[in-house]
Amino acid sequence: MAVPVSQIEWGDLGRRDGTPVTGGRRLSRLSDLGRPDGGAVPRRCNATAAQGWAVVQLGAVRQHVTVDQGLAAVLGAGVGVVGTLGTACVTYLATRHQAKDQERVEHGQWLRQQRQRAYEDFLVAYDRFAGAATAMEDALQVRRTEGLEELAVNLKDAIEDFGSARVRVAVAGPHFASQSAGRIAILFQDVRRLLLAWRDAQTAGDDTTEVSTQLQDSRGKTQLAYRDFVRDARTVLESPAPAAGGTSRWRGARSENSDREP
Repeated sequence: MAVPVSQIEWGDLGRRDGTPVTGGRRLSRLSDLGRPDGGAVPRRCNATAAQGWAVVQLGAVRQHVTVDQGLAAVLGAGVGVVGTLGTACVTYLATRHQAKDQERVEHGQWLRQQRQRAYEDFLVAYDRFAGAATAMEDALQVRRTEGLEELAVNLKDAIEDFGSARVRVAVAGPHFASQSAGRIAILFQDVRRLLLAWRDAQTAGDDTTEVSTQLQDSRGKTQLAYRDFVRDARTVLESPAPAAGGTSRWRGARSENSDREP
């Protein structure tokens, strides 16, 4: 008669050779099982035991699968966090780069406006000094003595204003535009010196031919320096040269070809 598995205890089991089986001993196969009285364990018991082992193995597989699924979920969450952080970093860097580009653009526009104002002020100061020099030269050419002192004062004030404008160009830059303005400033100092020397020579009754010739030479150099400055300013601003009216001999006529210079 078959004995149900639920009623079999370790004490009831033994090998067919009569050796009892304890909980700490291992069985090589189910067919080795037997009862202490020498009877064999029924096949039903063997089958049921095999089913039990299968259930244990299936449980282990299910547990392993559950662990793998949990690990995959953790890894997936980690990848998602890394992806989110990466996207945030890329967005931050892109925003920061865009802000820096915008700042550079705004600074460039501001600097261009500052330079344009400095160049315009310089040209206005140029015109003032050129006008004062022309007025004094005209008076000396006709040997007019009346009002010469006032003309000399106007010339002094004009060259001081021109010096201030020249400093603003030097601050605004760039260097080559500042150099062009500096050459004009040096020439204007020479022009003022020659005009005062002409006045003194004429007052003393001395010959003024040499001084007059030197003044004409300085005027020609000033015209060339003026054109160089206008060209450089136009290059910096990438716009047409500022218009300046008048036909002062100190400015010189700008030909169509000179306007086409870079």
